[in-house]
Amino acid sequence: MSDSNGGSFSFGLIRLGIFVVLLILAAPFLAIGYFKNSNIKSSMDNGLKLMQTNKYVEAQEKFEDAADSLGVLYDCYVTVLPLVGGRYYDKKFVFGLRGVARALAIGEKMGGGNFNVAKDIEEAERDMSTRGKFPPDASVLKELGDVSLRSYRVLLLVHADCEKGEHQKALNEIKGMIENNKYVGYDIVAMPVCYLLHQIAINLKTADSIDTAKNFIKAMKGVHDHPLFTQFALAIDPLVAPSTQPRVAAAAPQSLKDKYRLGLSHAKRKDFTRAMPILEDCHSSEPRNDTIAYTLALVKRQMGQNAEARKLCEEILARSPGDEKAVKLLAALSK
Repeated sequence: MSDSNGGSFSFGLIRLGIFVVLLILAAPFLAIGYFKNSNIKSSMDNGLKLMQTNKYVEAQEKFEDAADSLGVLYDCYVTVLPLVGGRYYDKKFVFGLRGVARALAIGEKMGGGNFNVAKDIEEAERDMSTRGKFPPDASVLKELGDVSLRSYRVLLLVHADCEKGEHQKALNEIKGMIENNKYVGYDIVAMPVCYLLHQIAINLKTADSIDTAKNFIKAMKGVHDHPLFTQFALAIDPLVAPSTQPRVAAAAPQSLKDKYRLGLSHAKRKDFTRAMPILEDCHSSEPRNDTIAYTLALVKRQMGQNAEARKLCEEILARSPGDEKAVKLLAALSK
């Protein structure tokens, strides 16, 4: 009887010893993993808060940080965690939510004039469809990410038409999208739509293009808080179709020199919405004037029209390859 009890006690000590040894071996992985797990939780929580406040590019950065904390050491932490108990983050959930954050950030980037996002779209789709998965309470986020990516692909084609100068075709495509796509009112889809409508309006300068842009932008500004919609509204408001433009008052500057000075004075006061139409008129009157073109490029950059600003810089450099100001501005726009 005593031998049996002694054997059980010895066996218990062996088991305890094995557990202690395993715990000692696992301690570094637990410590590093605990630190990584804390970083993941903090990044994901902050990312979700930023998404709720419409700061999509910043939210993406947080989810990128969370994904960067994954890896072999985190896998080891997850493996030994049952020894002591505790929560950890499924890496597939992290990838899935990162994909959504990437998708939402793309809309904000396109709204700011950056349409070089084809690779970003592929990465976001890979995260959501292949690398990641979603907890049951996040299925609505996956749907939002999916529909936004589909919309972006259409908008990239519209942007390509604009780049080719086919602005009327682009306008027709956007109008069809507004009429038939129920997701076009989502802020992440509406931002690039507003940007494209503004670009189409300032190139076509027709009543149809201007009215379409103004009506859509005004509607989106009324329902969304993102500052881009305020910028779009300020930029589109001065546009007036040629047939409805008011007569210029007699006291208004008549010469090109006077008009340029007026536009420049508005720009110096940072009243870019007033400066831009005046400088555009000056540029139309004398398109080969590098000083006017450069000033207009600066104003367009301030209004978020980076593509138009780049085009003006390229025109200046085609005429004057050594223009230092145009070289510097083009470099800044390309970052």
